[in-house]
Amino acid sequence: MSAGRPFRLSRRALLRGTGVAMALPLLDAMTPARTRAATAPLRFLVTYAPHGVRMDKWKPSSSGTGWALPPILTPFGEANGLGSNWNQYLSVISGLANYPASIVSGDIFAGAHTRGAGAFLTQSNLATTSQDSAIKNGISIDQVIANHLKALPDRPYLPSLEVAHVEGNEGGNCEDGLSCRYLHHLAWTGETTYLPKVTSPRQVWNKLFGSGTPALPVPGGMTPSPPSTPTDRTPHFERSILDLVSNRAKVLQAKLGKTDRDKLDEYFTSVREIEQRLALLEGSTMTGGGAGGDEFAFECSPGNQPTDPSAYPAKLDLMSDMIVLALACDRTRVVTYMLDDVFSNTNYGAILGGNISSNEYHDKISHLRGSSSNLDKIQQVNTFFTQRVAYLAGKLLRATEGGQSMLDNTVMLFASEFGDPDDHYHFDLPMLVVGKAGGRWKAGQHIVYASKKSTGDKETQRKADKPMANLFLSVLDAFGIPQSTFGHDDTGAAYGTSRLSELEV
Repeated sequence: MSAGRPFRLSRRALLRGTGVAMALPLLDAMTPARTRAATAPLRFLVTYAPHGVRMDKWKPSSSGTGWALPPILTPFGEANGLGSNWNQYLSVISGLANYPASIVSGDIFAGAHTRGAGAFLTQSNLATTSQDSAIKNGISIDQVIANHLKALPDRPYLPSLEVAHVEGNEGGNCEDGLSCRYLHHLAWTGETTYLPKVTSPRQVWNKLFGSGTPALPVPGGMTPSPPSTPTDRTPHFERSILDLVSNRAKVLQAKLGKTDRDKLDEYFTSVREIEQRLALLEGSTMTGGGAGGDEFAFECSPGNQPTDPSAYPAKLDLMSDMIVLALACDRTRVVTYMLDDVFSNTNYGAILGGNISSNEYHDKISHLRGSSSNLDKIQQVNTFFTQRVAYLAGKLLRATEGGQSMLDNTVMLFASEFGDPDDHYHFDLPMLVVGKAGGRWKAGQHIVYASKKSTGDKETQRKADKPMANLFLSVLDAFGIPQSTFGHDDTGAAYGTSRLSELEV
């Protein structure tokens, strides 16, 4: 390198050590100053929580701008969320409908959860079947984006990352003759092919920084290969990944400017903290090392998924931290994150306490709307999920790249398969939009579309609300993907045919 010439580093550069290749965050050395903001990649992140929300505590009291955070969304205004910046990144959209999940005749409750989750990101009608060989859906919005990114010269290592709390890979009948595949999987690469989820923090870590290969789509009728479990004893995880790349890291740091050195130090600190939390969550033992960033090694005893319900929030937040690392290091740009499954029987009484008893699971609570106490329980669970999503959004806000927040270059959605939990309607859904989509989207809005759910006429309801598929067309626009429609019914007619102009700049 000639004197005075700035050090340049490839965007795809890795720190290599024995058996590992560690990705790097976006550094100033990777791009000229004049193009830093423009070269930050755009990410797509979907967070999903089941059973709908208490809409009267979710919706802002006014439309347009200048609205106050409603009770369930208040975690976004807290310090570990978005703080006082929440209205610069947050928008609520009311009046969206998941049309392919709706039933306009017969029992509206039949398979309502499964239809809502299965069509959530595909916006396609589901084949009514419990047989794996006969399942039929459509391609999900996340996989349309992943396919687009795979064709780019600077494509990320993983086309997409599917993260969840509950595995739920079983087949068969989950609800009223509908396959469990629909219920448990948001990401679909085509009509019959879904992507399995990663449910262990260790599995996520292995995918991002280990020697494992990306998950393959699973066609209908086939059983997915079991992912590596937390009991795997791969040699390169018996010590911190930072120990294995330390020599290369020191050489790199000597070549970087102060801003990049500070950013790399912050990144290494985050990695080390995640390793430690991961070991503690699994019940692993730490040996060696000490304060001041000294090297340490940890031996993973045969840890499994935590069984203590109180570990559930810690697990979700650890997953969120690894998602942020994956996005910061460009290991992937597309993530779907299921905070829980509909029929998981997660014990929220043990987790949240309050007036929720230990045997009251989320599905049970959502069907008990007869008293104010039950409404309070639903709100308590809803707020728990919002706290987890606000934590993730806050991490993205505080991660910087090219002089911007990573949240500036993110499209993040948070929603559920229902609106109000008890009625099981797929109209007037809760939809939260977080991020600025690289400056392509407005923020701080409560966008309200007309909803006629209260008319009691299912066909009128079906035609009144704005298709959620239209939101997905706006998402595709943000990624520069020219697509005129999204989703379809059994005849092939599209559900999404126009954009949400109120959202786009």
